[in-house]
Amino acid sequence: MNTNKKISLNRISSFVLLCLATQTIECLPEELLLHVFSLLPLEDLVCRVSRVCDVWHRLVYDDSLWLGAELRYTRDTQDDFIEVLHRAPSLRYLDYSGYTCDMPAEVAAALSGGVSRVRELYLQTTSQIDGRVIEQILLHFKDHLETLTLFVNSNLAGCSFKQESERAGPHPQGAAGGAVQDLEFLSAVGALRALRTLVLKGAWRCLSTHADVGAGCPALRELDISGLSTDFFDEHECPFFVLLLRHKRRHLEAIRLNGCYMHPSLLMEVSQLQVLRSITTPLATLSVIEDIESLEVLHIQGMGRRGDFITMQLDVAAFMLTCPRFGTIKELILEDVNDYSNSMAPALAASCVRLERLRVSAGTWLDALGLSALVRSLHALRRLDLRGCTTLGLRHLQVLPRHLPHLQLIDVRGCFRGRGVPPGVLRRLRRGLPQLTIVCDPRPARSAMTSREEETSCYSSSLTQVATDLSSTESESSDEE
Repeated sequence: MNTNKKISLNRISSFVLLCLATQTIECLPEELLLHVFSLLPLEDLVCRVSRVCDVWHRLVYDDSLWLGAELRYTRDTQDDFIEVLHRAPSLRYLDYSGYTCDMPAEVAAALSGGVSRVRELYLQTTSQIDGRVIEQILLHFKDHLETLTLFVNSNLAGCSFKQESERAGPHPQGAAGGAVQDLEFLSAVGALRALRTLVLKGAWRCLSTHADVGAGCPALRELDISGLSTDFFDEHECPFFVLLLRHKRRHLEAIRLNGCYMHPSLLMEVSQLQVLRSITTPLATLSVIEDIESLEVLHIQGMGRRGDFITMQLDVAAFMLTCPRFGTIKELILEDVNDYSNSMAPALAASCVRLERLRVSAGTWLDALGLSALVRSLHALRRLDLRGCTTLGLRHLQVLPRHLPHLQLIDVRGCFRGRGVPPGVLRRLRRGLPQLTIVCDPRPARSAMTSREEETSCYSSSLTQVATDLSSTESESSDEE
């Protein structure tokens, strides 16, 4: 929640609470009070509202207020943060970040001794924080934690590397100044019995020297290493990840790869994952999907380093035409692949015969021919997300029923310069696709112009139509509002 919204909610809620407390509090049902309380930050609920009276204290700890509870650390609210940790019955999301070098002792004690029923944890650590403290914190959440994000920031200004301890063994090459990051707490990750998603971010300079955690985490299904810095992959063969993937070969269902250079040993292990359903990869390592027969969701994010596995452009299109995986995937996401999106479009249209969901991000620009090729050929498509697509035209929407008979949802928010879709076009779409849900921007306030004049001035002359061969030839007069 952004700061301005939070301040507004605080002011509104404080005013409502003042009115209730001074006038009609005894007459209000508990359901209304719970709704008002749900607008307040957890710190206000626990540290102030709960102390008003016995009824409010009981309502503050009602389960409905804690199912989606989120708590974030800041220096300014540190005391309240600690109190919430000690008194909260449960939390959905707990965030200790803020790019601080150290961790105050009282905060560490609260994190490792307070509420343990936390489902999602974002934990940032630096070389100034004792690894044993992080280990205690992780073990404290071992029974309930489902998603863990570990951010190791060894390059933070003012933070320096710890000197190598006797038990750390030889440090890897490339560690600055002969010192290594203290990451032995990683062994505690293997004790997280309920963990389903592990996200690793930051600068992990000596990950290769530490314990394998793959034998633990029996529930682990998703691994995200897309946020790791490039210095680690440049220097090492990633034995930590190789062992982890090897242990989870029959369990991992989703993986997000890094956009920088990926060592062949790691890619080899990824290609052997037996039940992998979803993968996020840059174009440079796209060939890793070739042997993953269980793949259903492909997210192509950026290009990665050139010259790794696919030499780009023509090679990418050729790979898409010959790789059997494109004939079986059901969901495709294209993000930030501008230089190759148009050359890929015909190949994708010819290969993705079973595609049901397509999302083209605003950072992936498709010209008229590229988008035309996709829309005309993907006959099994059910969901189409074109948010922010600047080349989408209104007449293009009108012919969707002709080419996409199974379409159930289309998202065009941010298209047409934010002016929404005219009612006449909406009616034509719904007439051809009765089950279609259209997500679009709201129409602006009606001006003094007639509907036909408004449509002509706002749309026909200012937008690039997607493809002339997809333009509607119908001459209906139902576009009037």
